[in-house]
Amino acid sequence: MKALILFVVWLFLNWPVSASLPEVKPNRVSFFELNNNPVKYNETLIDVIGVLSVQDGEAFLCETMDVCLSWSGARLEVDLASLEKASLGGYEMYDSCHVIVIAKFLYDFEEGGSLSIGSLKSDDMQIGLSISRVDYHKFNDKCSVWNKFVDGYSSDERAERLQILIDNMRIRAR
Repeated sequence: MKALILFVVWLFLNWPVSASLPEVKPNRVSFFELNNNPVKYNETLIDVIGVLSVQDGEAFLCETMDVCLSWSGARLEVDLASLEKASLGGYEMYDSCHVIVIAKFLYDFEEGGSLSIGSLKSDDMQIGLSISRVDYHKFNDKCSVWNKFVDGYSSDERAERLQILIDNMRIRAR
């Protein structure tokens, strides 16, 4: 009886809070999830983190840099028109950068295999850096967007500004 009373009190105290809050669903999808069930995410707005590769009029979002440099299918084709609009025409500066892309996933299955899981395309695509370390340039000196951001600051000022930027990247959501 005591347990029932405690449960009712707990339910009463938590009910107004839980009933008034909207349901929160995760919006970040991994390459693993897309590979295992692409039909589930077809024509859905998703958030994906990876390395962007822009070469010869093509753009791919890859799980790792190695994937971008190989014939692996663990990558997503990124629509150049959507990417150009999202980056205000500066999408080449994101080449070789670790980014988050928010766009609609389109699963285009081809018999006999494909060089990508599917594609990302959206009129309201968003792209931003997704970096977790202040010393990112030591691991990747090819990311023009990051390099442009850090140029011109003293080392102390740079570390402080970069830490703020990285903290904002950590909590970024739609």
